[in-house]
Amino acid sequence: MSTGLLTMKSAMAKTLLLAVGWVALLMAGCSRPASDTAAALIDQGVKLELQGRGVEAMECYHQAATLADSTDFSTQARANLHMAVLYTNSYAANNEDIDKYRIALACYERLADTTQIINCLRNIGAQYRKSNVDSASHYLSRAVHLLAGRGDTVGQSEALEGLARAHYVDGNYRLAQQMALMSIHTCTPAPEAAYCDAAMALARMGKADSAQWMLNQAATVVPSLANEALRLVAEREIALSRGDYKQVHLLGERVAALNDSVTNARLRQQLVETERRLDRNREQLRLAQAERRNTLLWMVIGLLLLLLAAAVAYYLRRRRQVMEERMELMERLQLEGATKADTVLDAVSDESQLKVILSRQIENIRSLIDLSYKFSERPERFMEQFKTRIEQGRLPDGFWGNLRYFVDAQYNNVITRLQRQHPSLTDDELYIIGLLCCGFTYADITVCMGYTNINYVNTKKSRIAKKMGLNEPLSQFLASYVATAE
Repeated sequence: MSTGLLTMKSAMAKTLLLAVGWVALLMAGCSRPASDTAAALIDQGVKLELQGRGVEAMECYHQAATLADSTDFSTQARANLHMAVLYTNSYAANNEDIDKYRIALACYERLADTTQIINCLRNIGAQYRKSNVDSASHYLSRAVHLLAGRGDTVGQSEALEGLARAHYVDGNYRLAQQMALMSIHTCTPAPEAAYCDAAMALARMGKADSAQWMLNQAATVVPSLANEALRLVAEREIALSRGDYKQVHLLGERVAALNDSVTNARLRQQLVETERRLDRNREQLRLAQAERRNTLLWMVIGLLLLLLAAAVAYYLRRRRQVMEERMELMERLQLEGATKADTVLDAVSDESQLKVILSRQIENIRSLIDLSYKFSERPERFMEQFKTRIEQGRLPDGFWGNLRYFVDAQYNNVITRLQRQHPSLTDDELYIIGLLCCGFTYADITVCMGYTNINYVNTKKSRIAKKMGLNEPLSQFLASYVATAE
């Protein structure tokens, strides 16, 4: 039986640990750190930006950068990169885009994200190209070096072309020509823009024929309005170098018209990209909502498991407690049952109904003792028999009156005196006092009173002692009280 109790304890502990583990895991999974909140702000800013609400989008990006931890380089980089692009697209001339690009660059360098590092370097170089050729050259040169290390000849050629354009804007046409030629020689086929840059630089140096030859070498690999506009600018520079001002005027008008169409095409492309980004954001939002619903569901399941574990634990504990009470009742019956009750019969007259009832009750106790040995390994079976015997051997109503009369007669009116001194004592409590005076044990009293828990006699005794204000055991008090005459 001890092995069964240990098994139940082990099962109860495992169930509790499993439920608590589930709830702890789910609660941990459901907590939302600041990085997630910052990421959500960035997504909200993207949506606002797509709706043309640039100011509100900028506020979201700024809050995300402020909320994200200073060591959360990924979120910091994303927020600052979005702000930089927004400043660039708004044509703000306050260098805020450069500052944000530089912050994003520093974060990506901490993350060792080479792709984004190159992206930031090229964007910073492009922004510096019109205002600070040295800075543009610095950042674009770094991009060229990283691209060369990765073996990305296409990207390297595009970065060199950016350097050529920066030197051309700065008026350093010879260096612009050199950078353009390096761009052309870096990859095959070379960018069309590099040929145009070389042609423009040669035209500015007064080499119109060389510029025309260079422009003729340009092959249109991927047709684009931007490259077409750049080719027209190169032709205009060549015409200007030759002094053909009419052609210069005509080409200038074509360049202006084409620039407008390029701007419109760029806006249309941005709209397509915006729609795609919005679709991605919607899908991410749907997945996030589904994840939250699943998390809530698992939390509910975890709580139900915890409640179930608590119920199982209570059931097992109660079952163990009941089993222990049954075992204790069986052991006490075997040790104490009917050991002193026979002496009471000697003091009762043979013709008395009390003696007949007491004899029957003592026999009932002895039969229960026999059953406790018979069902020593099956306490639940013993309890079934115990309840049946208690019900069959229920004492008649007149028994307690006769018992009280007998106890008062034998023991100096102990019940009457105690009832007079302590009127709060109930009839059941007075019956227990009477049985104790007659020498009945806890097991005997349990059977006579019809209790199924032997510890209930202890509870009753404690309650009696409390009502009487005793500082000594009830049995010891009764022994001395009975010896004292009224």
